[in-house]
Amino acid sequence: MRHRLFIFNSNSKVRSVIWICLFLVMVLVAMNLLANKMEVKDSEKKYYDYFNTKDEIDVVFLGTSHMIDGILPTILYEKYGITSYNLANHGELMPTSYWVLQNALQYHTPKVVVIDLFVVNAEGAYYNKAFSHCSLDAFPLTSIKLEAIWDLFNDNETRMEFINNFNTYHSRWNEAFTLGDMSYIPHYGGAELLIGAEPIPSPLTIGTVVDETMTEGMLYFEKILDFCDRRGIQVVCTNLPYSGFEEKIGATNYAKQILKERNTPCIDFQLDADIIGLNLNADFRDSHHLNVAGAAKATNYVGEFLRERYFSDNVEKNSLNYEDLCRKARSDIEYLLGDEADINHVLMLTDAFSYDMILEIGPYEKFGSHELTQSYLRDMGFEVFIPESSEISQRYSTFGDYAEAGTERNTAKIWIYDQNGELVTEREFLIEE
Repeated sequence: MRHRLFIFNSNSKVRSVIWICLFLVMVLVAMNLLANKMEVKDSEKKYYDYFNTKDEIDVVFLGTSHMIDGILPTILYEKYGITSYNLANHGELMPTSYWVLQNALQYHTPKVVVIDLFVVNAEGAYYNKAFSHCSLDAFPLTSIKLEAIWDLFNDNETRMEFINNFNTYHSRWNEAFTLGDMSYIPHYGGAELLIGAEPIPSPLTIGTVVDETMTEGMLYFEKILDFCDRRGIQVVCTNLPYSGFEEKIGATNYAKQILKERNTPCIDFQLDADIIGLNLNADFRDSHHLNVAGAAKATNYVGEFLRERYFSDNVEKNSLNYEDLCRKARSDIEYLLGDEADINHVLMLTDAFSYDMILEIGPYEKFGSHELTQSYLRDMGFEVFIPESSEISQRYSTFGDYAEAGTERNTAKIWIYDQNGELVTEREFLIEE
């Protein structure tokens, strides 16, 4: 009977294990690279400037799209010397905001946190997972992020989706090289610019009812207040203007009671829209989102409030990072000024970002029907006049008197200048009836 002799080679065994481990590492790296290629970049775009700003950030903003569209950090810096970042996200409820703040404080420690009250009545962590991905995906996988994932989501499948983005985006393999959202588009200070106007048919929603129901939103709202108090961070709350949603009145009023007991300020634009000169016909993009005209008004009011209370000694702009950020934002805005097809959109941007202008409206008997145009001119401080004769042209200039430019009938010409007096763009529009 023959016997085979088996010789165990320990060195060969070790090499095999090493090669297997290297292979697994390579697979994991490849999966992460593919995930990065195929993922929707909304979260990365949102936080890019926050992660890459070296200077300290004075103020961060939390909330939903009301806050994203309502507060513009570049204006806060240019006019008030305050460095800020809009951390708000679409559909973000209070539990998610609580964890966004915890993750964000790993990078910057602001002096003030501003929270909007729109969703203080809401239950649940999110409206849908897409919103939560935007809120959380860009943050690296740390113990704080893991704690957030386990707190916000109850099922392990969803938890794994937020831990490993490849599980989320692998279905986009065939689309990976064609989708437009793969490219990087910066978000200056985390805010959005909504252009266009929609009249609000009803007054802003206000009332005196108080609903003391301890919703999940209210619970995490208080957790944010307690967390900031422990960290020595000042809190300011806002109730940015919207129309409808009467079910939110009671909870908002209860939140304001809590804030009063804590001696924490709340700027309630719902209660007093006149404090910013809000125009219901011109300052909303839809029934509950401010356009850039309304956002500029809200931002300027908040800027004055913050500087008076917390930054009275911070009047000089001294952030190289924010200077660069504002230059890039101005470049994009000036592109829009030269590209927008609607004169009202151009006037909206001109006023919001404090450009100088010369405007001549050629003889036109129907100008009186253009209420939106008149609204933006009045916001610029002009006394709008309607000619008695259709043969009379109208002229408006932030420089005062100037020579007539010879605008033809039924047209409007506009010259826009930057803060250095340099011509940004020259446009001509046909005035539609």
